[in-house]
Amino acid sequence: MIGTALSQLLKEKGYHVRQLVRHVPRSDSRQEIYWNPYSHFIETDALENTDVLINLSGKNIADRRWTAARKKVILESRVQSTKLISHALARLKHPPRLLINASALGFYGDRSDETIDEKSKTGLSFLSDVCRQWEAATAVAEHAGIPVIHLRSGTVLDTHGGILKKILPWYKAGLAGVLGSGDQYMSWISISDVVLAIEHMISSAHFEGPVNLVAPNPVTNKVFCHTLAKLLHRPCALHLSPWVIRFLFGQMGEELFLHSCKASPNKLLKSGYVFQHANLEEALRFLLSSDK
Repeated sequence: MIGTALSQLLKEKGYHVRQLVRHVPRSDSRQEIYWNPYSHFIETDALENTDVLINLSGKNIADRRWTAARKKVILESRVQSTKLISHALARLKHPPRLLINASALGFYGDRSDETIDEKSKTGLSFLSDVCRQWEAATAVAEHAGIPVIHLRSGTVLDTHGGILKKILPWYKAGLAGVLGSGDQYMSWISISDVVLAIEHMISSAHFEGPVNLVAPNPVTNKVFCHTLAKLLHRPCALHLSPWVIRFLFGQMGEELFLHSCKASPNKLLKSGYVFQHANLEEALRFLLSSDK
């Protein structure tokens, strides 16, 4: 979802974009580079003279319950791909000036109503451990002198993918509801701001280390549910208690639906980035109108 939107924006702004693909590149294509993180292969020579490399690879964390096997896939799909890229870049004669690597707000764990910035400590959850190992996997590139940005992204809102696409049919059917107490914070960001903020980082020389990729006004789950339902002219009367969520979704439900993270995009704000959608209602209104 993010990669598709980001590629489109960068091409519109005049960047030459090449994609890492897991299928055999077309013979006439100069925009595709073959890699297979599961067999530890990447066309290293094709990365020479790349200006910026952006790695968003990782298995979906919300498509099924977290069994021990699934948690291993979630972790390894992120760590192995990042290590493969990091080692490849470290071997280049002409490495990129910047590696932008995905991470997530899961790094901070469950923090109640505490305001989190990039200097805040890590959490104790499964996703916290995944994010710690994910970010540490860029160490080889960093030791080779390549600056690295870790995108600690929040909930990305886009009607074409992610959580918003999944829940819209339920809301349109009048089946909207608050999860748990509804007081847990959700740090969100529109897909427009995701790609514009990444382009802002690419064109700036001031970013390195973790960056909270979120809008400046996080909301509680209760506010999110009622705002979306209001814009769709539907009720928001249902309620899933914590024990029901844990029963239905296990640890995945606990960490994704009940944990709270009230994050601030301090680095983006200090850099002068101006958000297209700073408030939830205006973001949802724009996304819903664009989807018609």
